[in-house]
Amino acid sequence: MTERTSVRRASGERSRSQSAAGPVAIRFRDRVWWPPRGEGGAVSSRSYLLTLDFADVDGRLECVRVELGWPADEPRQGAPVPVTMSALRSVPLGRIIDEALRQHTRRLRDWAKVLEPGQQAELLPLVAAAAASLPRAPGRPPSYNSEHFVKVADAYTKARRAGESPTKAVASRFHVSYPTAANWVARARAMGFLPPTSPGRAVGG
Repeated sequence: MTERTSVRRASGERSRSQSAAGPVAIRFRDRVWWPPRGEGGAVSSRSYLLTLDFADVDGRLECVRVELGWPADEPRQGAPVPVTMSALRSVPLGRIIDEALRQHTRRLRDWAKVLEPGQQAELLPLVAAAAASLPRAPGRPPSYNSEHFVKVADAYTKARRAGESPTKAVASRFHVSYPTAANWVARARAMGFLPPTSPGRAVGG
């Protein structure tokens, strides 16, 4: 669909961007030419550079900044190209964001496969946040992989250690109903992310 430039960040590497609430950790940045490169990789003289910044928002990766314009810092020929309303309207922003998230999630999973177990444990929350952000077909319930249930187990354990209701904490953390949270906790326990428990006694990992 688009030709991306090589400015993506490695796992866990973040930059800081100032906001009214303080510095924001930018998880990764994606830059694409729009319209896409033509045959042979040539950039049209009417192409713009589209920059997307992604950050953590409530356990998901979300696009928090978009910039479209003539790339003054990129070596290219030709005079500056003015940004027009028609150019802005032509950008399929949702589709480009979805593709950026898919590629980022794929990269994280590939990295996780070659890391040592200790490093994998550090990377799993990043993979889970990226996977939770992937688009799904309308009307279909979301499917969750093991990374999601690692996060469920982590939220459950932290709440139990803090003396809180762990299942309620999971429901609040993921914005789901209590029964859904209870099912997720049971699944996490069955997958080995939480130790076995007896009725009426919460046990964390």
